[in-house]
Amino acid sequence: PSTESVLLLPGSASNVMALNSGRNRCPVCRFETVLFVSDDDRAFPLCPYCFNHPRDEWGGDTQVVPNPKNMHTQLRHCPMGDGHPLVVSLSVCADERGGVFIVEPSRPGQRCCRLHATRALTTMDLSPSVKCVEPAPEGLRVSFHSHLTPLDGGKLEYAGDFLSDPLIQSLLHTREDPRALAVRGGSRMRQARAPRDPRMSFRDF
Repeated sequence: PSTESVLLLPGSASNVMALNSGRNRCPVCRFETVLFVSDDDRAFPLCPYCFNHPRDEWGGDTQVVPNPKNMHTQLRHCPMGDGHPLVVSLSVCADERGGVFIVEPSRPGQRCCRLHATRALTTMDLSPSVKCVEPAPEGLRVSFHSHLTPLDGGKLEYAGDFLSDPLIQSLLHTREDPRALAVRGGSRMRQARAPRDPRMSFRDF
């Protein structure tokens, strides 16, 4: 007989974006991952199963604000703990206010050119000369558009330290949403979950 498992999701159905079916799997539970897109259009990785079954070692002191449109609790920050492998794989450096800075995961048909703080409302936009960006052992690797590259000899890729490299720093524009009044939630992910509606139902899991 088939069984049904109901998993709660942060926000409303409009905050969840599906990826290529079957191609994106959580390294912890092998559940299919999706993107959580906050009301201010910041995308974060989300594993529905791990979100509903958090582990202490993942951390995730989330902050929430109410959404007056539907009275659901809306996450304005990353729904996954900073120690979860989905977040670790995108991390660039620690944020002095808590949390980490991550490269925004790519949405279907788009390349990522932004960085977000996981526990603050900070976004870093990359220069229009940047085609895409990804974490690297050096800190951050950027790929430039061929007609806009600032590199000698027409080179298109560059990697450098996120905090101290002059070229990397010159490509970043930092902004923070001044309208959001964040209220710090509890220390476990489940305290930041939305009410039971909307729901996602997965059979035979």
